[in-house]
Amino acid sequence: MAQITGKELAAINDLLNYEQAAYKNCASISQNITDKKVKQTLKQAGESHRKRFDDLMSFLSKE
Repeated sequence: MAQITGKELAAINDLLNYEQAAYKNCASISQNITDKKVKQTLKQAGESHRKRFDDLMSFLSKE
């Protein structure tokens, strides 16, 4: 893996934290929603954030 700067590492860390927090928030909020369409939309959004987090972690572990 090419050397990354401290600034790049901080940006990656921020992105990972954002994706993880977004996933957890969507999952938490969707548990309290009764509207089925809204609940499904939140679940889909949360899964999208979880997938991006997992993809980033997978990419970083390969390098």
